[in-house]
Amino acid sequence: MRNRQFKGALRATYWLLSCSLSVALVPAARAQTVPNVFQPAFHQALDVSVSTATRTTYRTKIPVGRGGGRLRISFKAGDGSLTLHAATVALAGSRGQLASSPIPLTFSGSPVATLAPRARITSDPISLAVSISTELYVSFDVDGAMAASYINAFPDSYAFAGSVAGLQAPSGGAPFMRAAAVDTIDVEGPRTKAIVAIGDSITEGYISGNWGNYVNANDDYRNAWPAIAQGLTGLPIVNAGVAGQGVFGAASSLDAEVLTLQGITDCVVLIGTNDLGANTADRIEAGLEALFARLRSFCGIWVGTLLPKENPVDAPYATVVARRIAVNDWIRHQAQVKGVIDFEPVVALPGDINRFGPGLGQDGIHPTIAGQRLLGQEAARVLAVLEPVADLQGPQIETIQPASGSSAGGTTVQISGANFVPGSTLTIGGVAAASVTVTTSGSLTATTGPHPSGAVDIVVTGPDGLSARLATGFTYTDQASPDPAQATPTLSPAGTGGCNGSGSPASLLFVVPFLGFALLRSVSASRRRARALTS
Repeated sequence: MRNRQFKGALRATYWLLSCSLSVALVPAARAQTVPNVFQPAFHQALDVSVSTATRTTYRTKIPVGRGGGRLRISFKAGDGSLTLHAATVALAGSRGQLASSPIPLTFSGSPVATLAPRARITSDPISLAVSISTELYVSFDVDGAMAASYINAFPDSYAFAGSVAGLQAPSGGAPFMRAAAVDTIDVEGPRTKAIVAIGDSITEGYISGNWGNYVNANDDYRNAWPAIAQGLTGLPIVNAGVAGQGVFGAASSLDAEVLTLQGITDCVVLIGTNDLGANTADRIEAGLEALFARLRSFCGIWVGTLLPKENPVDAPYATVVARRIAVNDWIRHQAQVKGVIDFEPVVALPGDINRFGPGLGQDGIHPTIAGQRLLGQEAARVLAVLEPVADLQGPQIETIQPASGSSAGGTTVQISGANFVPGSTLTIGGVAAASVTVTTSGSLTATTGPHPSGAVDIVVTGPDGLSARLATGFTYTDQASPDPAQATPTLSPAGTGGCNGSGSPASLLFVVPFLGFALLRSVSASRRRARALTS
């Protein structure tokens, strides 16, 4: 009897000591990797199409809004097919001359790519150090249909006959100031907040330039309010404004013009002006809410109030005024968004919210360059809360249930934690889990794949590249997963039972030596009594 008691006490002490040491020595469960990531440094929505029947090289001067050491460039075809025969990128000089050697772009290793109508392709990454103030010349030798913007917002850009993408200083170029083919430039660097502005011609930057290929008067991407706010905040704020679109047009183009972007954290929506003539305030508000519903899983939403509209063209002035006031009231008090940027009073005439202030309205609808600057300053003021990056949390893993499963795979697991987002992936022992579903920001479910038996790490990776690891969090066994109702409590680094109960590693290590000391005293006393009985 005494031997059984002794062995039982010894086993209990061994178990406590093992648990204490394992908990004390296992690294923190929330180990998190924060790599450099690709995020947009430039984007321009390309809603229309322009074509060239013969091979032409376009050299577009593009400012970037994010610093880093590598970049990749996405191109987009127009309403017909597009062939990219060659493309390069270099630091921009002036008048079409490069300030550095051109770097050839490749697409899955090939310098040539053919795109179907409205298709988008992204180049392989290339090394080129840039900062938020850098201007690039992107040169591309193409024929076919290019996706394009409406307005001439890229001064000092050119078109050249033939194939000159690799030349430092080609001659004979003609001004071509529209955004065409170049959809997005992503730059790899430390993760920050990254914002996309969604809107109409006001956001795209139309002020007084002509439409189409005219070059006698042109606008400037750098004068649009998103670029102004970008310069003031130091955060990338890329432009998805499409001239002429309204709320419903923005919703229909969302997949092509916004949701293709990777690494976006926030969206600023300034849209509805073009809907005031043909739609009631209730319908515009419903359209905005439907747009927000689609964006919520993609970004934090900020919405701007609509600017004065002095020159309605499709409804009586009084009707447009009443609808605009009603929509702005809804935006300020009922819209379910992260925040409101109240643009209206910034450019309105003091004492009359339906008129632009002196020098701030160009044509009764669009703000002047001075008006755009005030809009950018107000956006920067409100978005200043986004400047710190300390709140950019990647995923965090707390627990996994069950903590073991068959090495044949097929175990359904639930991982609890924080900051899980749709599009996340999960590996268990380096094997990709199937059916990964983010049910809430604090929970995801998945099905394990096959793996040899043993304890393995769990890694959750978000679509932005941030990941979290739970060391030896799951154990593959040769047997089928036990019934959770009959299962023996298992060690889980962040659970409430087993070795990792309410006590901390320090408290366990403090208690165990005294338990061992008490056990030894008990054993010694038993042996003394045994000797006394036999003497």
